[in-house]
Amino acid sequence: MNAQYGEAQRQIEESTGGYSGILNPVLGARMKQIASEELAGEKSSVLADANRQRNLLKLGQLESAARMTSPQYIQTGGTQTTVQQAPSIWGSVISGGLSIAAAF
Repeated sequence: MNAQYGEAQRQIEESTGGYSGILNPVLGARMKQIASEELAGEKSSVLADANRQRNLLKLGQLESAARMTSPQYIQTGGTQTTVQQAPSIWGSVISGGLSIAAAF
């Protein structure tokens, strides 16, 4: 991505430089400044969107991990509530490995 924006910045430099046909150097400098600011705004917008997407993916992973490790409460009647621990992934791996080992 940095290469794309680097190329775009180079094109701005070339299109507003001394050989661009812009006779007024102040006008050329202002055009270059405006184009560079627009490019920087676009780049920051893309980076912010990518950062938000990455955070959403990370949040999904953390929510999944939290659901796997949180206890499950079951109402059994009356005022008693029993806690049933959610199955852990390590317990599943260990029991699966033991059943495979027992087969041999």
